[in-house]
Formats: sequence, C-alpha cells, structure tokens
Amino acid sequence: MRQFLAVAFLSVLAFAAGYGVRIWVESTRPLPAPPPMGQEFADSTRTPPEILGTVKWPAPNRAHLAAEIERLRPEIDAFRKSLHEIDTQFDQDLQALLTPEQHEFFAARHKRLNPPNHHQTGTLTDQEIIYLRERPFESAVERISVEWKLEDLDKDLKFDAGQKAKVRDLLAARRVKFISLVDNVPPPSLSLINLAPLAQRLGEPKEAAAAQPKP
Repeated sequence: MRQFLAVAFLSVLAFAAGYGVRIWVESTRPLPAPPPMGQEFADSTRTPPEILGTVKWPAPNRAHLAAEIERLRPEIDAFRKSLHEIDTQFDQDLQALLTPEQHEFFAARHKRLNPPNHHQTGTLTDQEIIYLRERPFESAVERISVEWKLEDLDKDLKFDAGQKAKVRDLLAARRVKFISLVDNVPPPSLSLINLAPLAQRLGEPKEAAAAQPKP
C-alpha cells in the first residue's frame, strides 16, 4: 500500500509539473487554430513535422526563442546532461537482461527511433520548430508511464515473464529519477531542450527571407 501511494504521489507531481510547463509555453505564443477534422486519428506515434504541416499553426517567434535559449543555456545543458545519464543507465541495465537475439532487435529499434541527422542543415521550418518544442512533453509521458513504455518495449523485444518483471522495476526506477530531475529544473528550459542544440538553425525561413525588400 505504501509503495502504491508513493507511485501515485509521484505521478501526480509529474503531471502537475507538465501542466505547469504547458501553461508557461502557451503563455508565450498565440493559441493555434484547431486541427482539421479527423486529424486526431492520424498516426501520433512520433508526430513528425510533416503531420504538423497539415495544421495551421502560428509562426514561431524565432528571435524570442533564440534569446530564451541563450539566456537559459546553462540550465538546458545541465538538464540534457542529467537526462542523458538517466537514459544511458537505463539502456545499459536493460541490455544486461536481453538475450543475443533481443540485442539485435534492441539495436534495430534504437536505429529506427534515432535516425542520423548529421546531414540536416539549413534553416528550420516553422513546423520543425513546433515539433521540437512539443517533443519534450511526449518524451515526459514515455518516461512516466511505466506500463505504457513496458508494452511498447515488449512489442519489439518480446520479454519472458521474468524479464518483464525486471524491466518494469527498471522503468519505475527511471521514472523516480526523471520526476526528481524535472522537479529541480525551471519549466522554461524544459520546453526548449530539443530545440536548443539546433539554435543556430533558427534564422528566418527561406520564404520570409525572400519576402524581405532588397536594398
């Protein structure tokens, strides 16, 4: 019973933190128009920018975002470093439980969910900026919901009963670490953690640059 209450309390804290972050984000940009009818049935597994491109969102304030990233850079970098350490430790602990065949599936899964982007250059589109700002909230749910994430991993790795119990414990431990990290990070920096590494690509989009009068 004590463990159940602790998990419930931590979950409430996590969603409260997420709600606070969302309130801060929404207060810094106009309310977007509602999505087209049927958009809620689109594939939302990873919400790529091309899906966002079908919705009429207000243009991001690039200058404001760049200034905020610069102001919060130390906090953002510290958060990203701590988050990387938590995820790396989880991956190492998870792989220690896997069979050789499951290791192959794990590698394939990691490659699928983390495609290389070293070749991507040029100015970010409005849709990409919106996606990068929304992604941290989706990632937070992935780290908080133990059963959802366990089912997601099990689809690819096919755990046996013993593995499933151990992975559930690993996910629960990661959730506690993540909630503790979020509780100690000011909300503004959380909404910018995915956009910050690409801040140098926040220049005006080609369409806006082309519309500028030439001297």
